[in-house]
Amino acid sequence: MVHDGFRILGAPVGTDAFKVAFAMDRVNAIIDAIDTASHMPEIQLQHLLTSGSLIQRITFLLRNIPGGERSLFQEVMVKYDAAVMDAPRRHARLLVLPPLATQLAGLSQSNGGLGYRTWAKTADAAYLASYVHTSRQFANMFPQLAPQFPDVLDLPSYDVALRASPSARYALRALARIEAAEVAIGLTRACLTRDRNQPLRHLQHSLATIVDDAAHLLATEAISYSDDRSHPRHMAVHLSHCGDPTTMSLVPRDPQTTFSNADFTTALRRRLLVQLQQLPEDRAGECLTCPTCGERSDQPYGSTTAPRVDVFGDHALRCSKGSKLRTVWHDGIKYVYAFLAKMAGVSRVLEPEQMMLFSNDRPDLALHDRLGFFTVVADIRTVVPSNDGECPGAAATPGHAAAVGAAAKDSKWVPQATAQGLSFFALVSEDGGRLGVGALRFVDLLASHAGTSVGERKAFVTFALQRLRCATVKGACALINNRSPTGIQPGRRCRGLLPLGEPRPRPAASQSRVAPPPQAVQPPWLRTEFPAPPLLQRLGPWVEPPYLPGALEGTAPPASPVTGHTTTNTTPFTAEPMRTALA
Repeated sequence: MVHDGFRILGAPVGTDAFKVAFAMDRVNAIIDAIDTASHMPEIQLQHLLTSGSLIQRITFLLRNIPGGERSLFQEVMVKYDAAVMDAPRRHARLLVLPPLATQLAGLSQSNGGLGYRTWAKTADAAYLASYVHTSRQFANMFPQLAPQFPDVLDLPSYDVALRASPSARYALRALARIEAAEVAIGLTRACLTRDRNQPLRHLQHSLATIVDDAAHLLATEAISYSDDRSHPRHMAVHLSHCGDPTTMSLVPRDPQTTFSNADFTTALRRRLLVQLQQLPEDRAGECLTCPTCGERSDQPYGSTTAPRVDVFGDHALRCSKGSKLRTVWHDGIKYVYAFLAKMAGVSRVLEPEQMMLFSNDRPDLALHDRLGFFTVVADIRTVVPSNDGECPGAAATPGHAAAVGAAAKDSKWVPQATAQGLSFFALVSEDGGRLGVGALRFVDLLASHAGTSVGERKAFVTFALQRLRCATVKGACALINNRSPTGIQPGRRCRGLLPLGEPRPRPAASQSRVAPPPQAVQPPWLRTEFPAPPLLQRLGPWVEPPYLPGALEGTAPPASPVTGHTTTNTTPFTAEPMRTALA
C-alpha cells in the first residue's frame, strides 16, 4: 500500500517518486519477459517476439509519464535501454555490441536498422503526442480543465507553461528536445500543425519518424567516418539494407520465410555492419583464404586498399568461382517470381527454350496469354553493392548497384525482345534486399492481374515485396555461410566448395608391410578354346501357329546365337532327326 499515488487504467497518477517506482516495476516485468524469450531455440522467433511485442509494452507508460526528463527517470532509462540492446547482441552472437551497431539496432528497418526502440528515443515523442491529443480533447470534453493543457505551440517559455501546469512544461521541454535534433528546422512544428487532429497513434508515429531520421543522420555520419575512403563498403551495404524494411520483421510461415539460426545471425551481423569472423592476426604468416578460388586477405581488392577476402562476407558473394552456390541464390528468387505469377493468375514458363528468334538465350521467366502467345519476358540478376566498380556509386546513391545491373540486362535483352514485340523486365535484387525499378514495375504488372480493387492490389504488392526481399537476403546469407574463408597459411589452398564433403577414408597400409593377395587361377573351361560350331541348315519360312493368332504380327524373327542370321525354322520338335544323326 502506498500513499503518494495510485494507478488508473494502467497509468500512474501521483508524485514523481511514485511514477518513478511504478516505471521501475514495469521495466522489471518487461526485462523478465525478454529474458524468458531468450530461451527460445529459434533466433528469428526471439528477435520477432522481442522487437515486435515485448518492447512495445513500454509505449503506454511513456505516454503517461514525462520519460524524457533525465533528472527523474535516468536510472530507469539506463536499465531499460541496456536490457533492450542486449537482445540484438545476444541474437547476433556477439560478446559486446559496438557503438555503431548499437546506433543501427535502434533505428527503424526503413533506415537500415533492426527496430529496437529504446526509452531515450521513444519517451519524448510518446509524451508530446499524448499531450497534444489531450489538449485537443479537453477543449471539447472538459472545458473547465482545458486551461491546464494549452496548445504547446502557443507556449512562449517554460515559466508560462509551468503556470498552466507541470504537464504543459514537460511537453514544451519534450518539444524542445525533438526540435534540437530534427534534420530540418521547423519540421516538428509543421508535423504538429498537420497531424494535430489525427489519432494519437498516428501523431506519435510522425514524431517518432522525426526522431528516427535524426538518429539515422548521426549513424550515417559515423558510418562515413569509419569507412574506407577507397572502398566505402559500409555505406553501400547500409543503403542497400535501407531498401528492405520488411525482412527482419517477417513472421516465418513456411520454409521460404524461415531462417536457420546461422543464416539469421549472418543477416543480423551484416545489417549491423559487424564482422562475421576475425582475421587470424594471432597466428604469424596466416590469413583468410577463400575455399573456392584460393584468394587471400593479404591481397588488395582491385585498385582499393581493402582486402580481397574480407571479414564481412562480401567476397563470398562476388567470388569468381563456385557458380553453383550463386545459382542456388538466383534460382530461389526465380521461384518466388514464378509463385507470384501463378498467384496472380498469370500463365508463366520458366526458362523457355528456343523462344528468342535471334539468339539461343533463355529468359528466366516468360508470361503468355490465354492463346499461348508470349507477351512478357524477364531475367533475374543479383548484384553486390560492395563490388569494386559499383561501391562508390552505391555509397552515394541508393539503388545504384541495381541500376547498373538493370542497364546490363537491358542492353542484352531489350533489342531482341523489342524485335519480337515482347516487353522485357530486368528483375534485379541487391544482396541487402533492395529491389530494382524493373522488379517493382513487374510486381505492379502482376498486381494488376491479381485483383480489381485498390485494396487487393496493395495487399498483393505488400505480400510480393516481402517474399522477394526475404528470398534475396536469405539466399545471400546462405551463400556466405556455405563459402566462409578459412584461416590457413598463404601457401596452402583449399578449392572445394563448402560445406565440405565427407572426410577421406583412412589410408590403406603400405604394400611393403602387407603381401599382395594371390591372383585367382582361371578354371580350365575358361582357358580352353573350343572350335566354332558348324553352320545350321536354313529351313523354310516360319509359319504362325494357329493357336497364337496375331501375337507376333509385325515383329522380326530372332537372330541365331551361333551364326548371327535370323532363324525361321517352324518345324515342330521331334526326336526322329536326332536318332538318325546318332545312327
